[in-house]
Amino acid sequence: MSTLKAQLLKVALNIDPRIKSNGAFFVESTIGTVDGDRFSKEQLLQGYNTARTSLLTALMAQYSDRQLAREVSGQITRDAAFSFSGGSATKPTGYIKLLSLMDAAGRIISPVTPNEYAMLKHLDGYGNPIVVEEGSAFVAVSTTNVPNGSDYVLRYLGLTDWTLSSLATAETFNTRWEPILVEIAVAALQGLGTAELNALAFGLVSEVKDNAFVKAVDR
Repeated sequence: MSTLKAQLLKVALNIDPRIKSNGAFFVESTIGTVDGDRFSKEQLLQGYNTARTSLLTALMAQYSDRQLAREVSGQITRDAAFSFSGGSATKPTGYIKLLSLMDAAGRIISPVTPNEYAMLKHLDGYGNPIVVEEGSAFVAVSTTNVPNGSDYVLRYLGLTDWTLSSLATAETFNTRWEPILVEIAVAALQGLGTAELNALAFGLVSEVKDNAFVKAVDR
């Protein structure tokens, strides 16, 4: 996997290849330390972070949870010390989507919306615990069924923005999505809006899926 710095260099060489202060071409050692002729180092990073969000949105729309776990394994976190306190648990920073929630004994806990709970509350029991997903928290309506504790196991899909202190960190998307991240980042820096970037990402992901299918058929 490429580092963030290597990815940002590819973006810069596509849209803003020269350093503002001296006109030299960017190399990996200067990425993230100086501004480009058109974009600051912060803007370059922002464009790349925007691309990561658009790509994950497209992948979520086209892959099942099981497939997604293979495609973005680096975006999946398992927290074996997830805590309920006072009948609720705060979602982690960067949380996007729940993949599974269970207690230390292996009981599966089902999250529902407030409206769904109104219809399903009669099913809420110790053998079938339910929590309500409200905003940034999971709420245990019954602390008998979901008691307070710090040994719950949460598995979730998440995404947090890179910072300039992350330059040496490896990109957590699987390698085959790295060129697409660069392409979307360039488009973001060119001024495309969120809807346009999401449409671009959706199309690029579709192409990758179609090519993979054709290769499988040709074998």
